[in-house]
Amino acid sequence: MKTIAVATIGCKTNQYETEAILNQFIESGYKLVDFSQPSDIYLINTCCVTNRAEYKSRYRIRKAFAKKSNTSKVVVTGCYVEQEPQFLKKLQNQIIQFRNDEKSQIFNCIEKNFPKEEISKSSNKFVELTTDKFYLHTRVPIKVQDGCDFFCSYCILPYVRGKPRSREPENVVKQIKKLVKNGVKEIVLTGINLGLYGKEFEDYNLINLLSEISSKTNIQRIRLSSIEPMFFDESLIEYISNNEKICHHFHIPLQSGSDNVLKKMNRCYTTDNFQTIINNIKNAIPDSAIGCDVIVGFPGETDEEFEKTYSFIENLDITYLHVFRYSPREIKSKILMQSIISQGEPREIKSEILMRSIISRGEPREIKSKILMQSIISQGEPREIKSQILMRGIISQGEPRPNTSSAKMKWKSDGIKNRQRMHRLIKLSHKKKMKYCNFLIDNQIPLKAVLETNKDGYWTSVSDHYVRVYLKDEKSKHGELKNLVAKKIHTNQNGIIVNEI
Repeated sequence: MKTIAVATIGCKTNQYETEAILNQFIESGYKLVDFSQPSDIYLINTCCVTNRAEYKSRYRIRKAFAKKSNTSKVVVTGCYVEQEPQFLKKLQNQIIQFRNDEKSQIFNCIEKNFPKEEISKSSNKFVELTTDKFYLHTRVPIKVQDGCDFFCSYCILPYVRGKPRSREPENVVKQIKKLVKNGVKEIVLTGINLGLYGKEFEDYNLINLLSEISSKTNIQRIRLSSIEPMFFDESLIEYISNNEKICHHFHIPLQSGSDNVLKKMNRCYTTDNFQTIINNIKNAIPDSAIGCDVIVGFPGETDEEFEKTYSFIENLDITYLHVFRYSPREIKSKILMQSIISQGEPREIKSEILMRSIISRGEPREIKSKILMQSIISQGEPREIKSQILMRGIISQGEPRPNTSSAKMKWKSDGIKNRQRMHRLIKLSHKKKMKYCNFLIDNQIPLKAVLETNKDGYWTSVSDHYVRVYLKDEKSKHGELKNLVAKKIHTNQNGIIVNEI
């Protein structure tokens, strides 16, 4: 029997795509084996959102080469491939690479020797990649959206994932119906920027999709993956509060508690806006678990700005944090052309976005004036890109002038200080998580969880309130949905012991 080993680095969208590709091979007779074992195919779905993610991607590729035989195939896909790094260029004759928009072709190209189909970067079509079975997840991610056009100044995703595309609602509903028949109890709706779902459709958004899933399928639990704060308006909050299928767990990226840093990040809200959103959620759904992403060490972040972030989060009614150290992201000119400018809509590329999102990353040498002139201005609409900005920010010999945003955001890392900041926020996160666990215990909040693993006599899973639960039960089975209530905090301080109700 032929074998396949898979490794996924990064987001739930990547996790979904890996599962969909894996299912095609298993349905064709392949056996899934651990990545540490010899295999006929090694599939690595990579990430480049941080330096650490890139390192993990390279590590997995090296691991595959350490285990592969002379006939094994090493297949590499994902956002790291979009970066076209030197590491992959050196291996281009030894690995098979697929861009993100080519993932749906991997099985046919590898197993059936079909040639790759060229997909235009200007395409605004969601590439369908579906599966009715999951092998690596109990709470299964469902990809409904891809791409982003927010251009936050620290983020590379708009360049490697392209512009927003939404999956057709009927395809989502059809897939979930099949999953329910196969025993799935909980889905996690995911996307690169989930709140943008339906942007290309007429009078259709995330609420409409949730409504269709709730009414047309028998799925028991719906969890939302990360959603940007501006999408938590009154209509979404009200809808969720009245839909019993949706988990009371929301992950909302904050990134900084300093308005000055948020502005440099090109985030489109203030701390006051964010505070209001959290208050609105808590007023409507008092038992909700709310998590936030935070970046430390953003270029130019001062001690005072970090202390503002710490103080803001300390007083914010949230449950936990995901803390990241800033990673400078390199935007190659080729990626810039393929992923942004060549999308056929130069009117949408404003000078402010160019300055904040590309040049202000402190790497203007990567953006050659000749390429910009040929790729942007020759598109026939140079009015949108002012010659003054081109002269000052881009064509001025690759160096930013003083007092421009790029000069102010030049990156200088202080590793010791950033680690100290991270540790402070991680400790604060733990404090908030324990406070929330005690809230669940004291108020006997009803919980639901799909059982995932059995260890040391306890079934464990992540509940609908994003707290790990431990259930002492010898009769239960993997994949069962349980109604639970919190009893006490587990001795490992990593969750709560629960009773079934």
